Amino acid sequence: MMRIFKRFVLLLIFTVLAYGCHAQQETSLKTLVLYDPLFWRHELRLDSHQSRKITDINREYYARLMAAVSEMPGDRTALQLTVARCLLNRSQSIWETFNAKQRRKWRKIWRDRFRTSDPMASNHQSKAARQSVGSIMTL
Repeated sequence: MMRIFKRFVLLLIFTVLAYGCHAQQETSLKTLVLYDPLFWRHELRLDSHQSRKITDINREYYARLMAAVSEMPGDRTALQLTVARCLLNRSQSIWETFNAKQRRKWRKIWRDRFRTSDPMASNHQSKAARQSVGSIMTL
């Protein structure tokens, strides 16, 4: 019974993510930013303004997560949906911070480092990607 519930929640979260991604013209599952691009600051050639903006986006993301945890301590489903929405908003904000060349570079980094063009592909995800997504799903 619990397994069915977890699968339902995961399906619901992915549906929300898919809807949000589809609703945005430029954001898709292929552009979901699961990792912090500041790790690749030099490769992406982020200027200081972009680095500060991404840092601010990350601070806001974690502040929203902490607020959600304190506001919804007993409602696990609502918390998971909020986490998914926060991740989607963070991804979109970071993606909008990149210029066209940096977006191409980000896609290349993703393809080369994680050997997939789709960050949500389960068959070829790296261990770190599975843990990252898994930690979001088990909050």
